[in-house]
Amino acid sequence: MATISSTGIGSGLDVSSIVTQLVAVEKRPLKTLEAKATMVEAKISAMAKISSQFAALGDAASAMSTASAWSARTATSSNTTAATITVDSTAAATSFSLDVDALAKQQAVSSVAITKGAAVGAGVLKLQLGAWSGLEASQTADALVAKYQPAETAATASSTANTAAANALTDDQAAATQLENVLVVSNPALGAYTTAYRAWVTAIENNDHATPALQTAETDALTALQTEYAALAPADLAVVDADALLLTAATTDASALKGTAVTATASLSAALATAGINPGADPIAAAHTAYNDAVNSAQSVRPTFTPSSANKFEITISATDTVADVAAAINKANAGVVATAFFDGTQDRLLLKSKNTGETAGFKLMASSDTEANSGVEFTDNTGLGRLAFNPAAGAFGAASPGSVVEAGANAKARINGLAITSSTNTLTGNIPGVTITLGATTTTNYNNVGGTEARSPVAMSVKEDVTVAVKIVDNFVKAYNELVTNLSDLTKYDSATKTAGAFQGDAAVNGLLSVLRNMAGSVSKSGSTYKNLSDVGIVGVKNQLKGLLEVNTSKFSIAANNGVELRRLFVPDDPAAGASRDTTNGFANMFNNLAKGVLASGGFANNKTSGGQVTNKVKALKDEAKRITAEQTKVNDRATALETRLRKQYSALDGKMAGLNALNAYVAQQVTTWNKSTG
Repeated sequence: MATISSTGIGSGLDVSSIVTQLVAVEKRPLKTLEAKATMVEAKISAMAKISSQFAALGDAASAMSTASAWSARTATSSNTTAATITVDSTAAATSFSLDVDALAKQQAVSSVAITKGAAVGAGVLKLQLGAWSGLEASQTADALVAKYQPAETAATASSTANTAAANALTDDQAAATQLENVLVVSNPALGAYTTAYRAWVTAIENNDHATPALQTAETDALTALQTEYAALAPADLAVVDADALLLTAATTDASALKGTAVTATASLSAALATAGINPGADPIAAAHTAYNDAVNSAQSVRPTFTPSSANKFEITISATDTVADVAAAINKANAGVVATAFFDGTQDRLLLKSKNTGETAGFKLMASSDTEANSGVEFTDNTGLGRLAFNPAAGAFGAASPGSVVEAGANAKARINGLAITSSTNTLTGNIPGVTITLGATTTTNYNNVGGTEARSPVAMSVKEDVTVAVKIVDNFVKAYNELVTNLSDLTKYDSATKTAGAFQGDAAVNGLLSVLRNMAGSVSKSGSTYKNLSDVGIVGVKNQLKGLLEVNTSKFSIAANNGVELRRLFVPDDPAAGASRDTTNGFANMFNNLAKGVLASGGFANNKTSGGQVTNKVKALKDEAKRITAEQTKVNDRATALETRLRKQYSALDGKMAGLNALNAYVAQQVTTWNKSTG
């Protein structure tokens, strides 16, 4: 009997292979879509580069629009040690001479010496910034007082000694007269002796103990007196010896005091010589007069201080504070003065220096017993805290003592082309527009020295136009232009050698950009310059190439660069009158900058309808196309996925049914076999 067979049906089917092949057929459009997506992405990337290059061209054009691009200056100094010069674009090309007569200085003072590590004394230091007037004259007068002080002291000592000697001689002469009267009255025969005695006293008076002849005269007189004494008769000796003790004492005293007076006079002579005082007929009077005149002069020329602000700094000093403590306290107050504790190897000193230079950067430092609010008494001598003070208006003490190192704050003084100028700092600004001069050393010898001959060594300074900046910005513009044009040319051409087309071959928008660039480079500028075209200044097309690239003819451009104003006008028009607006369509810098802004703008650019927003719009169109391709790819994938799901479901159901049929077929076959056996 025949049997039922189901080979290849049910679980025996290759359902997965069948479904995969059917889905692959459904996805065939994806290859085309992927190729389109790749091409669009390449175009988007290319447009991004075009956008970047247009931005670079705009930046290069914008750089040419700045004033500094066309008015760069360079400056030189013939003596950079004495002065350096810097300029900005507002400086005019010029040259001038500079004499540096004096540098600006800080005020600097030094206190009197104080025992190392010792306390300076309690009180309050009052610090104030300002300007001193007449400080130099006061210092000179105080120094003269100090110079004449030794002569004054010597004159006083000489006067005292001479007075004592004169008084002693007067007493001696009175005794001699009394003796003479007695002798003459009692015994006229003693006249020779009394005459000799009188001659001896006179010799003592005349002897200055310095002149040899006078000393010899005194000795000879004494010898003559002794001779006359020896010739006296014994009866006469009794009369003379009665007053011998009185006469000897008086004469000896007068001689000693006379020697003291002579020594004092010699000391005065030496002091007068040291001080440079002419002794005249009366050395003592000359010393007193010179000293008193100096004191009166010093009192009349005390300097004056004008505060630069109302700020006063009061620093309390304790009884145990040293010079180092005081310096730290002053610096902590940050009052415009720098303090330094200085040790000279033996003693301490306080050094003070103003932070800034100039006449108004000076300072005074008063020392008092208490704060100003408590009416503290100012210390005006070299005791206690007064040793640190600097207030020459109140007297020559402390840091203003004669012999102390005092350097007054001073303005810089210079001459430009012989015209005097001053500055509180060593930086001169505002004297010549756009020019800054920094002073470093003086060039004038014996400046303002009445007793000397002034010698000047001027510094030669010059300001010139710097064309290198203009050359660089034009080179940058040409480079940006060429890079963009090259890229656009490559993207829109057909390469016959490789038989490949550029990404934008035949694309009207991109070709339009290239056309606009070339036309603009060859256009005429209506900016008011005597130059009209780029070629007029040496910016010409590269020979033997079809892309329309530019290059700079160096020799021709150098000539134009030296005519800076007209060259600048070719790229940037002059500023309009007040209240008017600059026409940004004129001048190549404005034109190309305007173009770049336009093609990169969204929605177009009002002043350039042809190219307005083309790059931005093209990029948008390409991105929209990429989105559409992506959406189509998604649809194809979705359809393929749905098909696969449906087929697998259908084949799964079919497979189940076929499996059931196979089971039924096996059962029927078994029954048929059994039936055949039973009937066989």
